[in-house]
Amino acid sequence: MVEETEVDEMDPTLPPTFGDDEFEVLETIDGLEEDPEGWTLADGFIDGSGTVRLWTDETGRLERVQLARYWRDQIKQSPLELCFAEIFVQLSMLFGGIADPWPEAEETESDDLLSGDLIDRVVEEMAAVDARIAELDELDEGYSVWSGEPVTGSAEEGRVRLTLSITGVPEVVTFEPRWLAEASSAAVCRSVLTAYAEARSKHRPPVHLPGERAQLAAKYHTLAKRLEDAALRGFEGLVQVDPEQAAAAVHTPSQQERTR
Repeated sequence: MVEETEVDEMDPTLPPTFGDDEFEVLETIDGLEEDPEGWTLADGFIDGSGTVRLWTDETGRLERVQLARYWRDQIKQSPLELCFAEIFVQLSMLFGGIADPWPEAEETESDDLLSGDLIDRVVEEMAAVDARIAELDELDEGYSVWSGEPVTGSAEEGRVRLTLSITGVPEVVTFEPRWLAEASSAAVCRSVLTAYAEARSKHRPPVHLPGERAQLAAKYHTLAKRLEDAALRGFEGLVQVDPEQAAAAVHTPSQQERTR
């Protein structure tokens, strides 16, 4: 009885495969945590045709590139740039996300004690914030943005060019056709890594530009903190109020709930 052995798609002894064949698609995002025995970074990222495989570290930095033995036959069906682009989409999904910073409350110099009048004034201001957020929801406006520039690195005297997105993830790579026609697989892999390294050296982290929604969220948080601080100082007209009991007596919806 012959034992079945695992087949490596990048094995140079395998026959060529083409675009009409069926290929197993790597699930690089969904199910990773639920299936610890499945895909890992050590397996790399592979395009649907099995032409290109990339490896990265845990932060998404490109570490290694490999081409299938019959890559020239395969790129007759699908350009090499498209094979890389397919993997770059996977990298963007896994490493390209960027979260807005949490709005922080502003420091206040008020020495108010908690009172009915203070609560009424703060609640009125919170209602105004809620009303403005509702208006922005209707207009679909007021969102924060990240400002940055894509950067491009090159290799082989500009014959290979690789561009990073504003988050530093590979976005596109191009090869000069005449150079690619004569380049070895080792030269292609080396040039991609060289262009990537140059692009990384130019990359600068994007800058967060808060929109009106973020400003309103910070204001709401500040108003809530104003009530909490007042409660910790005590209730107007009373003395020796326990700070923990005073804080617990004030219920303010979370900033996240109010600006969602």
